[in-house]
Amino acid sequence: MIRNKKILIISISAALIFAFSYLVIARTSNYQSTSVQQESSVVTENNMLELGFSSAKGLSDGYNSIIVDKASVCLDIKDRQPVQECQRISSTSGKIFCWSIFINGEGKKVRYIWYIGEKVSASAWLNITSNRFRAWCPRNIDPKASGQSRVDIVDEQGRILKSIEFEVIPARAGNLQLKYS
Repeated sequence: MIRNKKILIISISAALIFAFSYLVIARTSNYQSTSVQQESSVVTENNMLELGFSSAKGLSDGYNSIIVDKASVCLDIKDRQPVQECQRISSTSGKIFCWSIFINGEGKKVRYIWYIGEKVSASAWLNITSNRFRAWCPRNIDPKASGQSRVDIVDEQGRILKSIEFEVIPARAGNLQLKYS
């Protein structure tokens, strides 16, 4: 009887150690892929002050605890959910949104930085008020705008948490079918 209890305890301990090791490896893998994305980013030391960050320290060092669980660019928000997530947007669309869900960010801030090409077109700060937080950031599209665009979601130190690319199609091509994901 005592031997069976010892075997059960050892088995449970081994399973817990295995599960913990798996989580550590998974987080390390996610961090490494994020740091590769950060190196190719436009958010560099040269434009940190322009974007309102106090310093470039922390661009690639340390692990960031805020996690962007999901994020997308969409044409509308209904019942706090994205409507018509898209990769191509007509410049006559008017307003678009970057919708996202954050985990582990309570009490912290993130910034949505909107780009058309490599030029910053707008940015907005967001205070995260709970551990699992759903938010969206609206952006008016200039009818004259066109080209490859993106929105970066960055933390207070300027580290990119998520980058979403999309294309703005000029008004003259507004009759094209838009590709929704």
